[in-house]
Amino acid sequence: MPLPFVDELSVVVEALVNMGLTPLEAEIYAHLARGPVSTGYGIAKAIGKPTANVYKAVRTLQMKGAIVVDGGETQLCRAIPPRELLDRLDRQFRGHRDRAASMLARLPAPSPDARVYRLSSVTQVMDRCRSMIGAASQEMAVDAFPAPLGLIIPDLEAAARRGIRTVVKAYAPCDIAGARVVVEPEADKVSARWPADWCNVVVDGSQFLVALLERGGTGVVQAIWSESPSLACIVHGYLFQEFITTLMSRAFSESSDLETLRSRFRDSQELAPRDTPGYRQLLREIRGHEQVE
Repeated sequence: MPLPFVDELSVVVEALVNMGLTPLEAEIYAHLARGPVSTGYGIAKAIGKPTANVYKAVRTLQMKGAIVVDGGETQLCRAIPPRELLDRLDRQFRGHRDRAASMLARLPAPSPDARVYRLSSVTQVMDRCRSMIGAASQEMAVDAFPAPLGLIIPDLEAAARRGIRTVVKAYAPCDIAGARVVVEPEADKVSARWPADWCNVVVDGSQFLVALLERGGTGVVQAIWSESPSLACIVHGYLFQEFITTLMSRAFSESSDLETLRSRFRDSQELAPRDTPGYRQLLREIRGHEQVE
């Protein structure tokens, strides 16, 4: 007989499959987790699956520690508590992850790649942002609307704690510990003009990401990422000059006193682009190209 609450159980089964169980194992566990103690035959009858397949799945669930089976002739099956199962699966996943990380670390480093790649999902864009921020060795610039910026603030703060020079252009007041935040004075006008959220990041002048995301984080209008030193240096310089322009625009809107404006200008020059790993790599490539010619 089909299980009641099919929609709810299908969500549970999907979640368990994502945690590493097979669809049949997940369905059996979900059935037993609702409380009934049952034989393999009883489970097969309840969920409408072939008995032989169910008995095989019961054995694998027992080996995985997801269920316990009594030692009597009836071989009654019982699910372990969900929290215990999830903790076990989590430990197994972390173990597999650590082994995979150890093996992947042995692979040779990829060769330099100046191609431009397209990113197709919001998750991919934000994951790439976090990876770039985590890899920063010197400085980074971020120009982002409030929604995507909010997703990476913890990563930016972690980078600042590591001593990474972190400069952010924001479109609403925000606190990012350790970072220099420049707020766009006409954020409302900019937001009204662009019916989407942009998130632009450049790290060390060596890699950059330029993304335009649908409002609400539902999709990607367009997003590209590259480790091209020449392109990254251009984006790096543009963003830092954008920060300076924004600071001076705010200064002129707030004061007409010449000394005040001079002071604000000197302050803005602290945001001038610096020598970066990407720039040094670009110089090496140019000199190497000249030597070849």
